[in-house]
Amino acid sequence: MRVALPVQDGVVEADLPVPSSQVQVVRSADPAATSSWESIVSAALEAPIGAPALSSYDLRGKRVAVICDDWGRPTPASRVLPAVLSAVEAAGARTSDVTVLTGSGVHAPMSDEDLTRKVGSWVRSRYRCVPHDAVEHPMTYMGTSTRGTPVWINRLVAEADFRIAVGRIGPHITHGYEGGAKMITPAVSYWLTVLRNHSCNFSPLCEYGSFVGNPSREDVDDIGGLVGLQYIVNFVVNRHGDPFRGFAGHYLAAHRAGVAWGDAHVWGAEIGRRASIVLASPSDLRAGAFGASPLELAALGTRPGGTTIFVNPAATVLREPSAFQREMAAWSFDRVFVEHDRRDLDLSPREISDRCKTIRGEYYARRPGETRHVIVVGDPLAVDAAERLRHHSAPSLQAAVDAALAREGSDASVVVMPEAASTLPLERLHQPMEPAPAA
Repeated sequence: MRVALPVQDGVVEADLPVPSSQVQVVRSADPAATSSWESIVSAALEAPIGAPALSSYDLRGKRVAVICDDWGRPTPASRVLPAVLSAVEAAGARTSDVTVLTGSGVHAPMSDEDLTRKVGSWVRSRYRCVPHDAVEHPMTYMGTSTRGTPVWINRLVAEADFRIAVGRIGPHITHGYEGGAKMITPAVSYWLTVLRNHSCNFSPLCEYGSFVGNPSREDVDDIGGLVGLQYIVNFVVNRHGDPFRGFAGHYLAAHRAGVAWGDAHVWGAEIGRRASIVLASPSDLRAGAFGASPLELAALGTRPGGTTIFVNPAATVLREPSAFQREMAAWSFDRVFVEHDRRDLDLSPREISDRCKTIRGEYYARRPGETRHVIVVGDPLAVDAAERLRHHSAPSLQAAVDAALAREGSDASVVVMPEAASTLPLERLHQPMEPAPAA
């Protein structure tokens, strides 16, 4: 059969000499958004999952912490917080007892101007609004997660009687999906708690679309229960951050319902077993809200040890690496893990956190070539792609296909991903939790 992958204004083609029964061409729905942020938050609050309506709680005399994401996530909190806060006040909470926090994780806290832009002038003028600082703010020790993560969280959250997390759901490179209890850790946690959880990221089970057995996701979900995250209001978005549907209620049941809906209607593509060979082109080259790597998504559809063919359609401008990136290039793959856990450095906590983030970026870049046989058609993805990233190159898609079949055999299963940047290949689409937890 003949396969075609889009590249800029055209296509590249190759003959794939295997029966069509061995080949799947997969795309996500990747729909265009038609709903407003205001309408989806209202609909979510009217149909909660696994919990009563937010406005029906008795919040009289209780301290309420409402956590939203910060500048690192482009959710327009100014458009969704008013409805959430109105429901909180309808439940009896006094304005003076409500604190809105931006969950910065280990990011630098937001400036005064950015905070107002994020939450909106109406929210800022009416409620106490605090940008979380993982280094400087007072923290409260809440205990230890079942995975051994010591849990310190912002004292304003710890001392609240009711905690609500507002954020988005979409595929995430290590925690499987954004949203849910990630708004506790990393969002409002101490920097050491965050880095301890992020050390789980190096598990092979920490990948896009995974939460069963995923140590990073299971850890934050456990922390959410330990801390007492009573309610979430989450939104399914596409890779550009466009909204589709809201999910409110219990922090696990509502989150999993959102994941299942997003799998089925926005980003997911069911492939059954992972294939021996994946042929992929990103198609959509616009910057994405998730920063999702099309190569990483293509590798996700490939069995470990299999062959991923990635067409790089753009003339790549290779940036000069920083001094630290040049240093990391000399590290072995296993040394990347060790260096991430170093704390014996003459650096500030913020500098250590930034260093760890850069190291994790190195790991994500190397991971496809370490776990799959990667063939890149077109420009290399880095100056040292062959040595450091273990990428192989091919002069054409046909040459890459021929090499892959020679390696995998003529009976190889094949998945074709013409729009890899917006497609999450899953063996099975996730389903909502059954039964939903009791309120």
